[in-house]
Amino acid sequence: MSAIAGRGGSVVQGANVLTFVESWELSISDETLETTGLGATGKTFIGRGLPENSGTINWRALDNSGTGEAALRAAAQANGTSVTLNLYESGTKYWACTTCYVKSFSQQVGVDGLVSGSLGFVVSGNPTYT
Repeated sequence: MSAIAGRGGSVVQGANVLTFVESWELSISDETLETTGLGATGKTFIGRGLPENSGTINWRALDNSGTGEAALRAAAQANGTSVTLNLYESGTKYWACTTCYVKSFSQQVGVDGLVSGSLGFVVSGNPTYT
């Protein structure tokens, strides 16, 4: 985590830093498989079933014309197009998600002229922490 919460965070798509990101979230979960047999007095499990990793990115800006944002919009519009996302906690610590698929994309424009939106994604495989 960054020394001052959120201050050093950012999102990089490919080689492009996304501008105006307000927040990002990465959820890492692994399936556990139940192995409880008949007559057991408590449930038993084995770990490491199939991973299900997903996340969201939220932004707010005067416009949404950055190169990274354009690539994410294009991925949202084209089924099966993957993108690479690096989710930075600080200037040096980040989660690398090398194959992400855009699951949802929403964008709003308010009377104040600001563009806001969110993007939901799923990660194929497991993200790595660096």
